[in-house]
Amino acid sequence: MNGKQLIIVLDESTSQKNNNSEYELGMSLCFWVAYVYDPDNDSHPTNKVIPRDRRHETAILMKSINQKPVRSGAIYNDTDTPIKICLDGTARALEACEYLINKHSIKEVILIGDCEPAINLINGQTKRKAIAITSLCNKIDGIIENYKKKNVSVSANYVAEDNFSLFKDIDGIAKNFRNVIDKTFNQ
Repeated sequence: MNGKQLIIVLDESTSQKNNNSEYELGMSLCFWVAYVYDPDNDSHPTNKVIPRDRRHETAILMKSINQKPVRSGAIYNDTDTPIKICLDGTARALEACEYLINKHSIKEVILIGDCEPAINLINGQTKRKAIAITSLCNKIDGIIENYKKKNVSVSANYVAEDNFSLFKDIDGIAKNFRNVIDKTFNQ
């Protein structure tokens, strides 16, 4: 795909409480960060670090690149599953970033996350059973369809958090943010 990319990196942070050997879901948060990236612009500072043949991969997550985000956000719920909060965060990120399509002449949106079951649901690789999950997936499908009507492709990719130091930083922000909410409002 030629043209600028909008790369949205998502990370969910969910606390689970162990009560008598049974896990209860606790606070959940999905934090996302969006980057505009032009893999075809050889003068872009990021492209001086990434070889041309790797520019369409997730190499933007390398710490040495120091890419500046154009938008970020978070969604919090007092009790949710990692899959559901990640899907909710994905829908909200796509909605919040839609205006960037025209502003930056985006041709491709790449969602990157470490919640593999959510990424598989977005890609249609897993059957959608639960009503709440199906509803969120349908919402995401509708948003993606709007992007496609603007000639913008959308893909969702799973990455292991440990492979990229920038993703570890985003994960740290998500966990810290969730903990600040917990300490501030659960006194």
